[in-house]
Amino acid sequence: MHSLFFAQSSNSLWQQLQSPAGLLLLLGMGLACYLMLRNYWVRQQRGERERPVSDIRARFKELQRDSAVSDAPVDVLRWEVEMQKTARDLKAEIDCKILALQAVTKVAQTERLRLEETLRQAAAVKVPLS
Repeated sequence: MHSLFFAQSSNSLWQQLQSPAGLLLLLGMGLACYLMLRNYWVRQQRGERERPVSDIRARFKELQRDSAVSDAPVDVLRWEVEMQKTARDLKAEIDCKILALQAVTKVAQTERLRLEETLRQAAAVKVPLS
């Protein structure tokens, strides 16, 4: 039932657009769209010409570390120093654990090789059955 309604309404809309008044409406809407887009493009190009690239780069450049925290409160600076110390301590602990893991891995590798050699020797020896 709904599909019949939409088919009829779209059909009548199409017929209205084919009339001279409908064509003028479409032409007016198209002209309005073109004028708005042209106005937008002109403003955009004018804005690009007025702003040199150096101004844009200066606006979005990275702040120097000293200037970024120079006006920070003392508590924030103290907290930042504590966080850096904590980060150094954690890095040192992780580095120590990595070195210990590498040492254990090396020992396990040598023990694996020794065990494989022992298994080969044991397989080569024939045990008499009594």
